[in-house]
Amino acid sequence: IFNSVFVTITVVTLHVLFACMAAYPLAKSRAPGMKFLFNLTVAALMFSPAVTNIPRYLIVNGLGWIDTYWALIIPAIGSAFGVFLMKQFLEGVPDALTEAAKIDGANDWTIFSRIILPLSRPAWSTLIIFSWIGTWNDSWSPVVFTRSEAMKTLPLAISTMFSGANVVARQGANAAAALLQTAPTIIIFLILQKRVISTMAYSGIKS
Repeated sequence: IFNSVFVTITVVTLHVLFACMAAYPLAKSRAPGMKFLFNLTVAALMFSPAVTNIPRYLIVNGLGWIDTYWALIIPAIGSAFGVFLMKQFLEGVPDALTEAAKIDGANDWTIFSRIILPLSRPAWSTLIIFSWIGTWNDSWSPVVFTRSEAMKTLPLAISTMFSGANVVARQGANAAAALLQTAPTIIIFLILQKRVISTMAYSGIKS
């Protein structure tokens, strides 16, 4: 449980932060190459995650991260979907707000932290839910990247504990474990559901 909570919170935090930081220049910068970079992001959405499994393992193994938290956290941080979601939402933020902040002397980091992040709260709240579900329920990474019992996460532990000939006799324990796995996701969604509805309705900001 500790491994799942630690890995999930770390991945979700870094994933949302990096997605917002990458989407901000794609949405608001007029620098050369921004459109090309966004097209690469869209192209990355066409690839199934299964396509990157072998290259991901080779890189993690080459870095010596097998059976460490790095292997469970670092590969899960980057996401084309997160960048795409945040970029599309930030397109609706009026440019007049950022231009006024620049006139007042604000730098890019101040604009990002004090204007962009608060106004895009519905979008990154939605991204938190998607990232949490994907990371919390991920059983592939622990199977491939971990070796010891101490590095197992909850989905992998449940799948190994309640499999075999005694699975019928332990239905009560199996149901309790399933509730333990699904409860955090339900709680996170109930807390952030209003933000999700705002994002889906695209009613965050109108120019």
